Amino acid sequence: MRYELYIKIFLATVAVWLVLSFIFGKFEASNDGYNEIGFPFVFYRSFSGKCFDCKEVGFFWKWFFLDIVTILVIAFIIKVVIRKVKAAQ
Repeated sequence: MRYELYIKIFLATVAVWLVLSFIFGKFEASNDGYNEIGFPFVFYRSFSGKCFDCKEVGFFWKWFFLDIVTILVIAFIIKVVIRKVKAAQ
């Protein structure tokens, strides 16, 4: 019972992170640009077409890991706030 709240908070945080990753992503590969996915750190980048200012492309595990750690920290902070609010009532 106690872990259900933690799981719900984590899943909600992951859902918000996924939505933000795509909202703030760039999908410009069809116009000689880059596709970039990730929030707050870009963990995937690809391009098709001409390469004028060539950036590193592919899946970046270190930035993905950092995004996951950020999600865990935010979920933990939310859990602590909810616990304090419930304790104050």
